[in-house]
Amino acid sequence: MFAFPSGSSPPTELERDGNSVLVLPETEDVIYRVLILAYPARSHQLYSLSAADLDSACAVHEAAQKYQFTYAQNLLVEMLMDDTLVDAHPHRLFAIAQLQDLPSLGQKAALSTLKLPFCPPNLTFPEMGLLTADKMQKLYDFHRLCSDNASDIFRGACGPLEEHEIGVDSSLSVDDNDFTFVWWVPHSHDGRCGPESDFESGVVVPAKWFRDLMQPVIPKVRLLPTVTNVVSEIAAARVEPWSDCEMCSAEGRKDVERFAIRISRILANKNETSDISARELGILGF
Repeated sequence: MFAFPSGSSPPTELERDGNSVLVLPETEDVIYRVLILAYPARSHQLYSLSAADLDSACAVHEAAQKYQFTYAQNLLVEMLMDDTLVDAHPHRLFAIAQLQDLPSLGQKAALSTLKLPFCPPNLTFPEMGLLTADKMQKLYDFHRLCSDNASDIFRGACGPLEEHEIGVDSSLSVDDNDFTFVWWVPHSHDGRCGPESDFESGVVVPAKWFRDLMQPVIPKVRLLPTVTNVVSEIAAARVEPWSDCEMCSAEGRKDVERFAIRISRILANKNETSDISARELGILGF
C-alpha cells in the first residue's frame, strides 16, 4: 500500500497485488521514526534522543503533523524538551523550535543559551541554513537583554545611591538593595571602613572592600547571566579586604552569602522564570 522514494528519480505509478501504491515523499527513516513514536503509545520517559537524532527532528515533526499522528508529534516535542538534551544543544534546539513553531521549546532553549558565552565558537548545525539571519539575531538580542538585566541588578545593589534613599532606618530596602548588609551600615565600623558619602553630590557608595569584591564579578555575570553563575562567581570572590574592621570581619562573609541568595532570587524572577515577560518573548519571535 505504501512505498518510499528511492534515489533521485521522480515517483511513478506503482501497483502491488493489483492495488495502487501510494508513494510517500518522506524518506523511509522519517516514516519509521514517526511509526516508532506512534506504536505502541508509551511514555516519553522510555525514549531518549541523541545529537544524531536531531538531524531528522524537523522532518519527523512535520510528517507526524501532516499524517495527523498527534500523539507522536507531542511525544517528540516532550523528548526535545529533555533538560540534558537542551543544555547540550541549546542553540540548535532554539532553531528547531523556530522552524517548527514550538514556543515552549524555544523559550527553554533560549534560557539554556544563557549558560554559554554570547557567541560560542564553531557554532554550526544543519538547521542554521534554514533560518533567516534575523531569527538567530533574536536569540542574541535575548541574551543581551538578560545580560543587561543581570548587570543592572548588580549595579543597583552595589550603589551608588542618593543619601535620602538610604535614610536612617538600616532595615530600609530600595529596589534591589538591602541596607542591613554590613557594607551599607553607616556606624560601628573601624578606621575608614563602611559606606562612603560625597557631601557635595549627596551620593553614598558601599564600603570599599565590597566594591572591590564585586568589580570583577559584574562582567563575568554579564557574560553568563544565570543564577548558577551568579552564586558561583560570588562564592569564588575572595572575601578578605575587611580584616582591619571588626564588624565587617565578623559579618562580611555571612552577608555576602545572603547577598548571593538575594541577587539570585531577583535574577531568577527577571530572567529565568517560566513566564518571562512579553518583551523577552517578543524578542524571541514567538
